[in-house]
Amino acid sequence: MKIKKIGIAVVIVFGLIGAGYFAVDSVAQNEIKKITIHDFNRNILSDGTYQGYAEVGPVKVDVSVIVVNHGIKEIILNEHFNGLGKDAESIVTDIIEKQTLNVDSISGATTSSMCIKKAIENALEGKK
Repeated sequence: MKIKKIGIAVVIVFGLIGAGYFAVDSVAQNEIKKITIHDFNRNILSDGTYQGYAEVGPVKVDVSVIVVNHGIKEIILNEHFNGLGKDAESIVTDIIEKQTLNVDSISGATTSSMCIKKAIENALEGKK
């Protein structure tokens, strides 16, 4: 009888956690739909380090973007509060290699991918 009660309690707890996850994920998905990413113009980028921040649902990203000779040399993720989106951090390699924000999001980490790209855009546009 005691094992049955524990089993029921475990099912209830995991059910509540799952419902909370889907509610947060739904909010993030709605916020992602509202985000537009504008690519940067390399011709007007000046050398320097640019700071940017973005927040999408539960995801928060703070970046430093280092520009040399009109191109992105390095992207430093100072903070990436990501939940399950840690894999999205690899998107910075794609952005640096292709010198564009028009890169595919990382599968399974769409919210974090969009948030990272928006933080980089904000940095290059001088928005904090």
